[in-house]
Amino acid sequence: MKAADIGETPDESSADVARSLQDLRSRSGATYADIAMRIAALRVAAGVSPSAARVARSTVFDAFKADRARLNPALVAEIATVLGEDDAAVASWRERATKAALVRRDPAPHSEKRPQVATDLPAAATLPPLTAPATTARAGWWERHSVALILLTVCIAANLLGHRFVSALQVPLFFDMMGTAISST
Repeated sequence: MKAADIGETPDESSADVARSLQDLRSRSGATYADIAMRIAALRVAAGVSPSAARVARSTVFDAFKADRARLNPALVAEIATVLGEDDAAVASWRERATKAALVRRDPAPHSEKRPQVATDLPAAATLPPLTAPATTARAGWWERHSVALILLTVCIAANLLGHRFVSALQVPLFFDMMGTAISST
């Protein structure tokens, strides 16, 4: 197939290339799984190890999605190869995918007014002022850690009392772990 036959245009986007790929796949009748298996076989024939040659069906499927922001030119060329394109057409597919990355399409029609980000922000005078923390790092340490230190002390005391209780009464209970259980919750 010639490059002119596959719909090459100078300002082609990734969506245009994907739609052309969809047409090529529909003409060939191949499924995404077939394409993935053929690409893996092509890579193995080129000397790539079988584990590295595998390509996921979802990766192949994503190449055919029109809403893709970008395409992998090497994968597009492999898809074109396994779908029966000749060397010149495969080179054209690769070039189209490479050029499509450079084309930026505006998703919004030009007739719609787009919001201006800089003017939509509030003025600096209307923002609340930043306040400094009320306490310094040294003065606030005890306030931040006092509850944890008290809990740690109570839990250690509960473990010691539970151990004395179990050893004095010789009961098969785990009261010496009460502090650990309290601290874990």
